[in-house]
Amino acid sequence: MSDLNLQRRQLIRGAAVGAAALTSGALATTASDSIDAVFAGDDINWDAISALYPKQKPFTNLDNGCIGPPIRAVQEKLVDAYRFANENPCYNLFEKLEVTFPEIKVRLAAIGDCDPDELALNRCTTVGMCTAILGMPLKAGDEVLLSHWDYPSMINAWKQRAARDGVVLRFVEFGLMDDDDAVVAAYTRAVTPRTRAMHMTHMIHWSGRVLPVEEICAFARPRDIRTVVDAAQSFAHVPMSIREMGCDYLATSFHKWLSGPIGTGMLYVRADRIEETWPLFPIWEELPGADKFGMSNLGTFNSAAPYALADAIDFHNRIGLTRKQGRLQYLSHYWVDRAQKIPGFRIHTPMDHPKLGGLTAFSIDGVPVELIEKRLRDDFGIQTRKRTPEGFAGIRVSPQLYNTTAELDALVDAIAHIAKSG
Repeated sequence: MSDLNLQRRQLIRGAAVGAAALTSGALATTASDSIDAVFAGDDINWDAISALYPKQKPFTNLDNGCIGPPIRAVQEKLVDAYRFANENPCYNLFEKLEVTFPEIKVRLAAIGDCDPDELALNRCTTVGMCTAILGMPLKAGDEVLLSHWDYPSMINAWKQRAARDGVVLRFVEFGLMDDDDAVVAAYTRAVTPRTRAMHMTHMIHWSGRVLPVEEICAFARPRDIRTVVDAAQSFAHVPMSIREMGCDYLATSFHKWLSGPIGTGMLYVRADRIEETWPLFPIWEELPGADKFGMSNLGTFNSAAPYALADAIDFHNRIGLTRKQGRLQYLSHYWVDRAQKIPGFRIHTPMDHPKLGGLTAFSIDGVPVELIEKRLRDDFGIQTRKRTPEGFAGIRVSPQLYNTTAELDALVDAIAHIAKSG
């Protein structure tokens, strides 16, 4: 048996142990018990899935790329855990809730395909990315490649690193509709003998465009170029293997596509980069592996949030990533195929990309995106999000598993009305 297969089997075995540990004791409510009725063999009753989520009000929520709500069972687990923690805080937080975190990491590692010792639990993608950006060893004159499509706060973190340490930022140029070969070429031809790091956004949050990070990381690694991947929009959304990706750092949040509690996320640091990387917050005690970048360094934090991840992971695993992505792809194609018939409608996401998920972006010729967003919300009760980085203006649409085709029909009708009336 190969080392890779052995590691995967160990992760699966560990996840099973973790599941048993996390569903015992005073807080034994699990999401799996509440979703049995939605499965019939290999089929899923998507209307029943919708009923597991809280009703979205006052608007139809097609902005899950910002924050996607957890199912009610996860919310109840969070509230119960918070109350439990406050019954005897020091004991229940540290001895009952936080002791489950290693098993949660095992289960997250199984989803991401990596070693649990390379993961640190934290609050969100921003914390993880800033740990990598500000903590990796770089010196004055070292060049870092990034793109204008990266998340603005991450670009600003690199600008702080440049101002503080004298690293040189160089921006890679490519279009959101360019094919994978063109994107790889844009990064690789920008490399110089001084390039020491590459920053990539796996799924561009502006439009849902997925970058071929595996190919770029494969180019970077033998040249000792550190690679940091922003996976805020891709984790638990589209197929990905951190092991196969080959990056040095990766961060994500769980309040988007994993449907986890707000305030939960993780950082991956490849094993041979852990020692050389400075934590964002000074460590208060020696911890193994990537835990030196974890929540313990924050001081006191809300342990109920990562504790409740257990049920979000249960829900995700019960559906399965293949079926999940398939459903999200279906919803994207469903509304875009209908909207393509509207005069002036333009889609800014490669709809034929194999890693298409539930996040797309559109515009209407001659109609400002600020007006489209406002009218969708105020006139039609639909929440979307305008995205206006330099060189792009679009409306991001991001349905989750609970959204229905009827809601998307209403979106298309609203777009047609706006396109006609301006």
